[in-house]
Amino acid sequence: MKAKIYETVINFIKKHNLIENNSKLLIALSGGPDSVFALHFFHQFKNKYKAELIAAHVNHNLRGNDSEQDQIFCEKICSELKIPIFIKSVEVEKFARKNNQSVEEAARNLRYNFFEEISNQEKVDYIITAHNSDDNTETILLNLIKGTGLSGLSGIPVKRGKIVRPILSLSKKEIVEFLELNKINFRIDKSNYENDFERNKLRNIVIPEIEKINPSLNSTLRKFSNNISSINIFIQQETEKVFKKFVKKNENQFIVNQKLFQRENVLISSLIIKKLFEDHLKISFTSKDSDKVKNLVSQQKGTTIKLKNSVKVIREDESLIFFTEEKLFTDEIEIRLNSSQEIGNYEISIEEVNEFNENSNFSEIISGDKTEDIFILRRWKIGDKFIPLGMKNFKKISDFLTDKKVKSSSKKNHLILTNRNEIVYVFGLRIDERYKLTKNTKRKIGICLRKKNKN
Repeated sequence: MKAKIYETVINFIKKHNLIENNSKLLIALSGGPDSVFALHFFHQFKNKYKAELIAAHVNHNLRGNDSEQDQIFCEKICSELKIPIFIKSVEVEKFARKNNQSVEEAARNLRYNFFEEISNQEKVDYIITAHNSDDNTETILLNLIKGTGLSGLSGIPVKRGKIVRPILSLSKKEIVEFLELNKINFRIDKSNYENDFERNKLRNIVIPEIEKINPSLNSTLRKFSNNISSINIFIQQETEKVFKKFVKKNENQFIVNQKLFQRENVLISSLIIKKLFEDHLKISFTSKDSDKVKNLVSQQKGTTIKLKNSVKVIREDESLIFFTEEKLFTDEIEIRLNSSQEIGNYEISIEEVNEFNENSNFSEIISGDKTEDIFILRRWKIGDKFIPLGMKNFKKISDFLTDKKVKSSSKKNHLILTNRNEIVYVFGLRIDERYKLTKNTKRKIGICLRKKNKN
C-alpha cells in the first residue's frame, strides 16, 4: 500500500506540474491526518524533488487545551523530522467579530495570511496545503447547494499562485489507513464530528447518504470538476476577448458599449460585468448587480444607478459609463494670483502673464483688468450663468454643458473659476466674453489646470 499511495501522489504532482525541483516548500501543518501525511510524504521524497522543507502551524485557540496539544504535537513531529516550524497563535473569535466574518472565514483568512507572511519572509516557492478528494467533494456540493457559477463547480483548484494541493488525488480514508498502517500519529479535531457548521453537516449526514447511491462519489465529482474547469477556462478566454472589444478605460471611467448586450449571449455579457466589477472596480459581484446593469440599457439617457463603494453607472447614448464619484472637494477653493493649488489628482495655477512666462502652456489667458487677486474654484451649481465667449447674452451653465455634450457622469463635477462672484472660466470649454483679451488689455492672467504626474 505504501508504494501505491506514494506513486499516486507522485503521478498527480507530475501530471499537474505542481512542483519544480530545487524548490523551497512550506507545509501547512494542522496536526490532522492530511497535513501529517503531506509532511511525511515530502520528507520521504525531499531528495527526489531536491526540496528544502519548512512547516507552519496556526493555533486558532478555538478548542481550549486541544488547540494547545495540536501545537505541541506539530512542534514535536517537526523536531523529530528535523524540519523547521513557524508557529502563530491567533484569536479567531475576536478577529471574526471585529471584521464581521464567520468563525470559519476568519480562521481561514488568518491562516492563509500567516502562510503568505512566512512564505515571503523565508522566500518559499510553494505553499503545500493538504486538501484531499473528500474536501473537493464537500466544496462542490456546498457550492451547488448555495448557488454558484462554473468556478464554484470546478472544485478546489489544484494550483493557485504559490499554493499547491498535491494530495487531492487521495481520499481521507486512504490517508488515515496509510497512517495507521505505518504507525504514524496524528491529531483528531473532534469538532469535525459536531454538526454546528454547514460543512460538517454535509460531511457527516448528507454525503454518507449520497454514497449509498454512488459509492464512487469522490471520483465522479473529481472528473466532473475537471470537465467543468476545462469549460470554464475556455469561457474565461472568450470573455477576455470580448472584454477588450466592448470595454474601454478612460482615466477613472470604464465605458461599456451597449452593443455588448445585443450581440453577445447572456452568459458572456454577465461574465463581462463580473470581470469589470471584481478585477477593475474592485467590488463584489452578484447576479442582482448584473440584472441592474442590464436593465439600465432600456432606460432613458442620463439614468444613473448606484452600486457599492461609491461606484455609479450612467446610461449615455450608446454606452454605459461606470465611474467612482470623485469627491475632489466640497467647499470653494481660494486661489491667489501667482500661486497654485493641488486639488485631488490635479494642480491649478493662476499667474500674471509677463515676458518671462508668456510662452507657458496655459489652458487659457484672460483679461485681468477687472479682476481682483483672489479667485474662487468650485463646482458649478444650479442657477450659475455666464456669457460664453463670442456671445452677447447670459447662458445657464447647465444648458451650456449639455450643448457641449459633456457626459452626464462628468457634468455634475465640472469646475468653474470665479472672480468677484462672476464666472470667468468654465474649465476646458470657454471663458466669459467679459474677460476676453482685447488690444486694450493691460493685464493678462494665465490659467492652467493639469493632472499631477504619478511617480
